[in-house]
Amino acid sequence: RERERERDFSFISSLSINAGDVQCFVSGSCDQTARLWDRRTGNRAVQTYPGHGGDVNTVQFFPDGLRFGTGSDDGICRIFDTRTGHELQKYSDASLSSQSAKANAIGFSSSGRLLFAAYSNADCYIWDTITATVFFSFFSNFSIKFASECSALNLLQVIKFKLRI
Repeated sequence: RERERERDFSFISSLSINAGDVQCFVSGSCDQTARLWDRRTGNRAVQTYPGHGGDVNTVQFFPDGLRFGTGSDDGICRIFDTRTGHELQKYSDASLSSQSAKANAIGFSSSGRLLFAAYSNADCYIWDTITATVFFSFFSNFSIKFASECSALNLLQVIKFKLRI
């Protein structure tokens, strides 16, 4: 049992707290999983979400608090449902795969309709969360100027502010 508990806490690379229920949070891990935690249930993850082919670098709760997104070294972003434990959507692009770009940061518009994703090659994609298509993208020749001045997450905040979403 002690080993299982250690595995749950090992290699956590990111956290997101549920704004609607601060007792719950999600973590991204270097074991290619995300985990849902509830402080009221003790020191064990409530649910584990597999599916990525690389470290889960970033996690973010959806605005409704019932879903969350992940971004990984495999270059893929995903949305999971906390109620069912199922993956709801997958966001990937062939050009990102061919460049071995890793998803470093994600964020959602206030409505949840858009997923902002910043990648290791300095590209930034804005995905439509319903259709899983690219709504808009900034490629490295545009975003590289900003990447040296701010983190990927700050870059997402700047883009959201500029687009007013």
